[in-house]
Amino acid sequence: MIMAGVRWGMDPAHRRRFGQPEYNENTWRFGLDRLLLGYAMPGETSELFGDVLPYDAAEGKDAAVIGKIADFCETLFSCVNRISRPMPPDEWKHVLLELAGHMIDSGRDLEYQHQFIRDTLQSMAQQAETAGFEEPLSIDVVLHMLTRRLTEEPSARGFLSGRVTFCNFLPMRSIPFRMICLMGMNDADFPRSRQAPGFDLVTKHPMPGDRSMRHDDRYLFLEALLSARNRLLITYIGQSIKDNSILPPSVVVSELIDTICDGFYPDGISSDVSGEERCAVMRRRLVITHPLNPFDTGYFDPNVPELFSYSDRYLEAANAGRAIKRDPPVFLKHMLPTGTDAVLVVSLGELTRFFSMPAAFFLQNRLGIYLDENFAGVDDREPVAPDALEKYFLGSFLLEKGAAGQAVEDIYPVVRAMGTLPPGTAGRCFFSDIMELVAPISQALAAETAFEPVEPVMVDFEIPGCRISGRIGDIRSHARVGATCARLNARRKIVFWIEHLVLNCLGIDGLARQSILIGRGNQGCERIVLPDVADRAPALLGNLVRIYRAGQKEPLPFFPETSYAYAHALLEDDAGSPQKAMKAACRKWNTGFAGSPGEADNPYVRKAFEGKNPLEDNGDDRETAFAGLALEVFRPLIDAENTD
Repeated sequence: MIMAGVRWGMDPAHRRRFGQPEYNENTWRFGLDRLLLGYAMPGETSELFGDVLPYDAAEGKDAAVIGKIADFCETLFSCVNRISRPMPPDEWKHVLLELAGHMIDSGRDLEYQHQFIRDTLQSMAQQAETAGFEEPLSIDVVLHMLTRRLTEEPSARGFLSGRVTFCNFLPMRSIPFRMICLMGMNDADFPRSRQAPGFDLVTKHPMPGDRSMRHDDRYLFLEALLSARNRLLITYIGQSIKDNSILPPSVVVSELIDTICDGFYPDGISSDVSGEERCAVMRRRLVITHPLNPFDTGYFDPNVPELFSYSDRYLEAANAGRAIKRDPPVFLKHMLPTGTDAVLVVSLGELTRFFSMPAAFFLQNRLGIYLDENFAGVDDREPVAPDALEKYFLGSFLLEKGAAGQAVEDIYPVVRAMGTLPPGTAGRCFFSDIMELVAPISQALAAETAFEPVEPVMVDFEIPGCRISGRIGDIRSHARVGATCARLNARRKIVFWIEHLVLNCLGIDGLARQSILIGRGNQGCERIVLPDVADRAPALLGNLVRIYRAGQKEPLPFFPETSYAYAHALLEDDAGSPQKAMKAACRKWNTGFAGSPGEADNPYVRKAFEGKNPLEDNGDDRETAFAGLALEVFRPLIDAENTD
């Protein structure tokens, strides 16, 4: 749904109700049309069908999921359109019963809840009929009535039907019990605060004798106190689930504690102590703070009698927790075994993906761990100010279409149909800005692609100990040409460098051995030219394959941006020192106050090097230490970049 461009609003008419412009982009109808049309026709050609650009993400099981989402949305849209207008109570009953039948599961286990909803709606309609009321009611009035009735759900069992009675907190139930438990006495929940509707004249003009829900709840609490003969147990949430901060109980519970502290002396406390100290001792005896986890060691500690548990399973977990040493956790203590094949078979895609981020490759491919921490849900705002990632996707699309020879005026309607542009004139201006950014890159790419194209080359060759397979495209008669609308960072360079080495290892007569990479620079575009290295390519590629093998056993301290910054600072001049190079590396490693996040904050890096500092030289194998890896991987690339 995110990639299909869904943001908010059912359709243009729905947006008009909120005083917003009637445009179709980024509505749910817009996204659903793209997904459903993408199931019927391909979207790679970027051809519009009735102003709709197909988004062909629906394949296999995804198609069934999209069908269910579309059915759910259609039901919801129909419901919203029907309940947005006032209706008589009897019509409300039929509409809401139909909605409940469509939206709520009707299994046997939920039959009681369904019947309760039906009875509530029937009661509402019956009362209106008895009173002769047939005026239309708005959704706000109906919602207020149903909320009050449904939240006062009666117990499914009779009152006083067993040894332990569970019941609602209602008046006239002040029957003496040996023990009474009041649960959920939170500050925000009791006494209840009544949210009066705007048409409630009693709330607007209170008179003596009017009922007060808060006063009624205080009286209920007093009745419960008088009904408890031997023990009274009160529970409440005392700590925040967000930051563990202290939360107060209900005001009536606080008043009860204050009354006990002021009127009683705890055993063992002299009358000479101050009142503040006496109250503190009494509070510690009255209030029991339970730990967050049920397997906390306090539940099984005889020195803490107020905490106890009967669970053997939690006792086992608590004993295991006591045995854990408090040393910093280390994610991987031993190397993983690798295959015993004499010749390693690796695809070109796997090799480039490994050097893009070895830590992520290790966790995903060797351990099957995927850390999807970047999913932020569906944004509910139009792309008024697209972020860097959206700019990159749009720039890449424009660069691809520009290279295909399409005119700008032909591309704009397609981009508009993608739902990535801000609405109105702002979207046109943003499109023009991206076009200005992409134009110099596209011009430089056009100059290189003017040479005769060469068919993609299938890769399948062997170097000592490894067989590499794959496919290399974007080859021209004079060089292999690649382009991106982003800056030429270290990750893009190392991927392009590996593909360049493979190209030079093929040894095909007449095949170009130069490689040109074009990207965004500080002014216009930037390009790097990698020379012919056919004589050294097998050895250089063999070194990278050896590092790849080592990276299958354990996470390697190689991080493209950080490692490139270290190697470049050390090799840029004769005065380069390890200290200076490490400072340059730390600027890429750590996240600054502004700019993109550092590689230290990559979730895969954090997990793979938990309990370690991968930039430190701990006396391990010099070839797999950070500095050694950075130089071994990037020294040949930096030398090739500096070749005239």
